[in-house]
Amino acid sequence: MCVTHSLVGILCLPEGDRVETIMTAECANSYKCRFSSEIPDDSFKIYVVDVDATMNDLIGSGHCAKGKTCDVGQATVSISDSEKKSCW
Repeated sequence: MCVTHSLVGILCLPEGDRVETIMTAECANSYKCRFSSEIPDDSFKIYVVDVDATMNDLIGSGHCAKGKTCDVGQATVSISDSEKKSCW
């Protein structure tokens, strides 16, 4: 997963600075995954990525915000508005 915002740039989890550079999967071979990260207070763009050995596949991208559930390509993403600021 990558999150991008005009003021803070891009953050990819578990590591990386763009979709192509994510090397390890947070939840290998799974249709569900949970991430925890600081996220912007206003709308941001999220990228959902299938990490593969040869080339990562972009599952989808789209704008979302805290407290929302968003369709991002072939994925549904829920962003918690709790203090922990989790998204999955």
